[in-house]
Amino acid sequence: MFRYTLTPRQDDILRFLVHHHRQTGLIASVREIQKHFNFSSSNAVAGHLRALEHKGYLARSKGKARSLTFSVRSSDAAIDADHGGEVLAWKEDPTQLDLGTLVAMEQSGDDKRSESTVQSATEAELDRATANLTSIQLDARTRLVRGDALDLLARMPANSITAIVTDPPYGLIEYDDTNHGKMREGRGGVWRIPPKFDGAQRSPLPRFTVLTEKDRDRLYEFFRLFGKRAIELLVPGGHLIIASNPLLSTMTFRALMEAGFEKRGEVIRLVTTLRGGDRPKGAEQEFPQISVLPRSCWEPWGLFRKALSQKTVAENLRVWSAGGLRRISSEEPFKDFVECPPARGVELELAPHPSLKPQRLMRYLVRASLPLGRGIVLDPFAGSGATLAAASAVGYASIGFERDAEYLGMASKSFAGLKALRA
Repeated sequence: MFRYTLTPRQDDILRFLVHHHRQTGLIASVREIQKHFNFSSSNAVAGHLRALEHKGYLARSKGKARSLTFSVRSSDAAIDADHGGEVLAWKEDPTQLDLGTLVAMEQSGDDKRSESTVQSATEAELDRATANLTSIQLDARTRLVRGDALDLLARMPANSITAIVTDPPYGLIEYDDTNHGKMREGRGGVWRIPPKFDGAQRSPLPRFTVLTEKDRDRLYEFFRLFGKRAIELLVPGGHLIIASNPLLSTMTFRALMEAGFEKRGEVIRLVTTLRGGDRPKGAEQEFPQISVLPRSCWEPWGLFRKALSQKTVAENLRVWSAGGLRRISSEEPFKDFVECPPARGVELELAPHPSLKPQRLMRYLVRASLPLGRGIVLDPFAGSGATLAAASAVGYASIGFERDAEYLGMASKSFAGLKALRA
């Protein structure tokens, strides 16, 4: 069963309710919740409780002073039991409330703001950002555009995107027509085609040690130009979160800084792949104790920010909804280290892309990119559509670019399935 995504504040409130019930035997009142979380208005509490009710975590009993009771969903029963919550009701299929509305409730505390109002606002922002582009609508808050990233970036209006989260071609040559064609035919080129293991054909892997000086110059210029165009359309304080490879990240990140971005750190993904660790080719028996390159166990994601337009981050957040990173919860900050294995199983069946990133990772990064949950996330190298699916899963509006017709079709078909995965 699909598990509805809780915002950090909704998760905090639910945990408080369970804890309060365990201590007192009663569901906390609106006033008690308001006091505990220091809400300025009871309307904010009402909005959060209504969201939890719509998502199936709470139920309402008519004719009682404290009418809320805990609901159990098939995917969450163990969590409720672990926290000592008393099972008082069952809601197998609660009415779905659009996540954009829930995010808006969280931000404004306005329990009168309707779903249609939030929806039209999101569509207006998407319409403005894609005014000069022909897009495919994957759902109410997600659009996919076919075309070259550099060309499409140049056609978008300034200050129309709040964040960019993307997994680009690390070395460029792996996705040029010649090498990409060889990979699809199983002939290799710069792609290493791993042997079958236990009867399963493993995904091809690009080799970046084969780049020539000319290839590296081209790579540097590409990301410098990409950075210049990306920074134009980002709002002040908007973040760029971009994947790279340990062999190439220094060059790529320097090019982005030359384009005007401020580097804010790196997010290190701990992941063991098949890259590296091999003995000298053709002399494996002669040098059995030698690895030519270390086995790759981590992946760098560069974290960059466009300069603020206001004097402080707080003021920039008020003006542009950008400048910081969304915390994991009120008690736990966003962290620059995440352990996440490669996409496998159902995920890879839904989107058999050679560079597919798992939803667990993409939702973590995408969610952090919009500090207030408002605005639009852009992925200029959409590929399988994993970033777009992650954005929609956490309730964000997003736009993706993809120039390859096969991957465009893959993203269109895999979007709903990836979005529905429990990550």
